[in-house]
Amino acid sequence: MSMDLTSTDFLAIWGAVVATIALAWNIVISVRNVPRLRITNMPVSYLDGRLISEETTESGTIRHYADYEHIEIANFGKMPTTIISVHLESRKPSGIAGITAVALTWHFGKSLPILLGSGEMCSCRIEEKIVNSIKKDGRAFLVVNTSHKVKPIRYVLDT
Repeated sequence: MSMDLTSTDFLAIWGAVVATIALAWNIVISVRNVPRLRITNMPVSYLDGRLISEETTESGTIRHYADYEHIEIANFGKMPTTIISVHLESRKPSGIAGITAVALTWHFGKSLPILLGSGEMCSCRIEEKIVNSIKKDGRAFLVVNTSHKVKPIRYVLDT
């Protein structure tokens, strides 16, 4: 039994291969064409933060401000998303504890919900003593609810 490929058979095989490659490429593009958030945090002090103490020396006045946890949320995906809510929580064996959202101060006059386009970033801060009080119950998580995900994004606040 010999197998002779005609030009029609060759074109059918070629068409099937090209269609399969095109389908795989479209799947890759649609998977990558979503919002992707990067969350970072760092300890900082702000000159407009809460004043803890003030002392006068020969050199002048020394002001001590509260320490804060600076949090940045950046969208490095190709599509926009909306940040619906953000709060801190701590998980411990007995359940969830230490939930707070009011303590977050958003920068640049923003407030929730926040629309983040591709390449955009928003930032907020929370006082370090609040984060430490939540951490004493376990690890502190920043929980971000967005419009493009069903489950919230959980980011561990470790510094």
